[in-house]
Amino acid sequence: MPAFELHSLHALDSGYGGDLDQWMAEVRQRPEPVVTIARTTWPLEENRYRTFPQYLDDLKYHELPRMEIAVATWLLESSKYRPFPQYVEDLKYRDMVLLQLAREAWLAEDSRNRQFPLYVDDLKYTDIPRLMFALELWKLERSKYRTFPQYVEDLKYHDLSTLMPLSTEWKSGPCASTTFPSFVDSRR
Repeated sequence: MPAFELHSLHALDSGYGGDLDQWMAEVRQRPEPVVTIARTTWPLEENRYRTFPQYLDDLKYHELPRMEIAVATWLLESSKYRPFPQYVEDLKYRDMVLLQLAREAWLAEDSRNRQFPLYVDDLKYTDIPRLMFALELWKLERSKYRTFPQYVEDLKYHDLSTLMPLSTEWKSGPCASTTFPSFVDSRR
């Protein structure tokens, strides 16, 4: 990271007791990708309750791919309801494929009125093949009439082996006039 960027971060770090050289030495001990993510999130924290080196310590045990997903959603949360390290912690035990699918759907939502970690929790009991199938169809829906977790919920009592042929039929005909869950219900 360029020295001038470190200088500007140090200037924001009023809680740090040591001098600039000591601060820089502490920061440079951390992996560059983690510093890059923290450099993005730490200045945006509503309450910088930790010095920048302490903030980096809070992130050191998290996997980089998980942090990359988390930073993409945390930055879009209308109110930074949790400090970023705690936000990442909320996603710590979630499957990475689940997080990727949830992020794709959450970013496509017309209004993101559910915080991303809670959105992920809405999907966590659904198996990955079903989520992948539902996401593909949900993205095709003209009106996106419901949130993705609600869409998944509408399909949960139907076997995937039943839904797949129905999706082919729906795509070739009535997809413009009815939603897929309604089409499935009409075929019972």
